[in-house]
Amino acid sequence: MSNLIPAFASGANLVIRMGNTQLAYGSNLSFSDDVTTAPIGGIGAYSFDTLEPMQYIARGNFSLMRYGRDAHDQILKGDGARVPGRAAGASATPFEGNSMLLPSQFNPVELFFSPTFDIDVYERQSQSVDDEMKLAFKIRDCRLTTYAIAFNPGSLVAENLGFMCIRVKDQIVDEATESEA
Repeated sequence: MSNLIPAFASGANLVIRMGNTQLAYGSNLSFSDDVTTAPIGGIGAYSFDTLEPMQYIARGNFSLMRYGRDAHDQILKGDGARVPGRAAGASATPFEGNSMLLPSQFNPVELFFSPTFDIDVYERQSQSVDDEMKLAFKIRDCRLTTYAIAFNPGSLVAENLGFMCIRVKDQIVDEATESEA
């Protein structure tokens, strides 16, 4: 079994992007699709005739390692190091480092007018960072629902974020289904 390249997705070869921004140190991304069904039965029957879908809900969560202003400045001075646009001084956020705590996300005044965002999960096709990536999952029209910071002495600060979304699309399954048709 030597000299074989693993044909499964793992955290080492997946890249997470929010909108057009590639997340630095994003981890623990998990999401789910839930369909609530209700049994439908007739009068006088002992069993149900059918199970009908009643509600669809998609949600998930992820963690983002946060770094401070000193680490941010060191990364920018490095040789070709890449940082997300919001961490590189873009006007999207006034906060330092790698953070999703944007002013529009949890501000009650701006909540109705804040835009949704997409999360795209790409799979690297080789070991090189600059090589082509293939879209694996598309999580559409997300809004943050929870935000928490977790830290322990001697450990990294992590932002734990929860979100709701309109739809989770598995590109790999969709392509396989289309090729069978």
